[in-house]
Amino acid sequence: MFIFVIMNNHYAFIKLQQILSKRIARELNIMDNSKQWPRHFYEKASKKISEKIEASILLSESDRAVIGGYISSSTLERVLKYGYQVPENIDKRRLNTLNKLSIYLDYKNWAAFNKNVEPIVDIEKVKQIIHLANEAEFKAYLTLPAVQLKPLSKYFCTESPAYKKIKNILINLSDKNWTLRNHTATSYYEILNIEIIKDSATEIHLTANECWYLKWYDNYSGEVVHLYNEHNDQLYIVALIDGNWKIKTNHYPANFN
Repeated sequence: MFIFVIMNNHYAFIKLQQILSKRIARELNIMDNSKQWPRHFYEKASKKISEKIEASILLSESDRAVIGGYISSSTLERVLKYGYQVPENIDKRRLNTLNKLSIYLDYKNWAAFNKNVEPIVDIEKVKQIIHLANEAEFKAYLTLPAVQLKPLSKYFCTESPAYKKIKNILINLSDKNWTLRNHTATSYYEILNIEIIKDSATEIHLTANECWYLKWYDNYSGEVVHLYNEHNDQLYIVALIDGNWKIKTNHYPANFN
């Protein structure tokens, strides 16, 4: 029977999508862009894949009885066009689908395909998250005294210290009725440099050299009540959570020696 040792599921699935699309396109002589395929392309591909699984010598009779030999066009379309959630503990039905697609790609099963995948982290994409998170934080300050947290959740893990720190700051400033708006003096932030100090398939540690100049006014009197003027190095830990990179730690000022 199959022995499943599942590793790096998110990356393995992305790789499977890419290879699967190219293989089908080559064998059916169609364009290599599965997200643009019409329905009948998926129907032809489903038939092709099912035929190969049925004829595969990689499957024992007992394994064939477990996973079957047919994959529907609707399942194939969902995998290639819309993606597939692949958690650490994959349910049997979804695992059977991944096994069948792996067999079509000449692997014994999903575990064998997964084992051969080298995770590739898009470092520039992770760096961009820092830029976008800072922009979302700055915009949240601009909306005060109204507290708007939803835009932050796209870039921060909402259970993390980094998110909770900003949330507490926003609530505190809102209670004080401070604002950055409606004044000629300009508040701003700037990221001068981002460097990777540690990386893995699921967690990236970065330092960011940042400037923040926030001139706070009392919303009623219009008087300046506080000037936040900081230039420092900040430590970010960005983690892969449910297939998305999100910030879980933002510490400053930090000593990285």
